[in-house]
Amino acid sequence: MKIVGLAAAAALLAAGAARAAEPSPADVRCITVAFLLAGSAKDDNVKQAAVVSSFYFLGKVDGSAPGADLEAKIRDVATKLTQADAMADAKRCGAELQSRGLEIQALGERLKANPVQPAAPLPKP
Repeated sequence: MKIVGLAAAAALLAAGAARAAEPSPADVRCITVAFLLAGSAKDDNVKQAAVVSSFYFLGKVDGSAPGADLEAKIRDVATKLTQADAMADAKRCGAELQSRGLEIQALGERLKANPVQPAAPLPKP
């Protein structure tokens, strides 16, 4: 009886792990909009922001759902995306990216004010 219980528990854990490998739909939407903007924007600043955004959200997805079929998910989102949805997603994703950017900037300032000393000298470039 214990073996059956352990097998059932293992199956539930495996099923949970499989579900955990699904990327956030909001993050997939951000990657999709960023890719579309990077490919269609005429303004170089917009293109650059879209590329940075795609890297950020790709990193989030890779960290939370490694091995996800991202291409299929992006294609699915892109085929259903309206202009209004894309604008709303761009605003939402941009706000998240800006917030994280400010957090990284503040971290850098704190580290600069109180530097971390490596255990061994770093190699010179």
